[in-house]
Amino acid sequence: MGLTLRPAEHEERKLAYATWWQQMMNLRPPGTPKGLWRRGCQKDVARVLGQSNVLVAVHEDDPQDVLGLVCFSGSPARVLLHFVYVKFHVRKWGIARRLLQAAAKDADGVYFTTFPRPRFSQLILEPTWCFDPFAGTRLHYGPGPFQETRT
Repeated sequence: MGLTLRPAEHEERKLAYATWWQQMMNLRPPGTPKGLWRRGCQKDVARVLGQSNVLVAVHEDDPQDVLGLVCFSGSPARVLLHFVYVKFHVRKWGIARRLLQAAAKDADGVYFTTFPRPRFSQLILEPTWCFDPFAGTRLHYGPGPFQETRT
């Protein structure tokens, strides 16, 4: 299957928002009021998505058919992965791996703030990729007072 990766267009960014928001709704902690969680997720996903890059994977014969996407931000040296999605019927075809490779191309460090599910753990491509729940904060605001700086 021929696959093309490219930056998302406006309508595809809407798809990124919808799939990410729905995934967040599925992760609502027990006892959290649904309306409160919904409003918080909508704001957070919209804010992060508005400041991020989105790459889509499309079938080269049908460039309107989005098979998967990745949302990430940061500088070329430090990439923060926010969200990866691949349509159910094309999972295990290597699409997520290709999207992640493209997002992390030439990065010295790749971070993700959500503890990976088992499927994602299989996609961690380099030993330098790491889980860091505060990576987004450091990426946008610099090192914290207790973080050692590397020289």
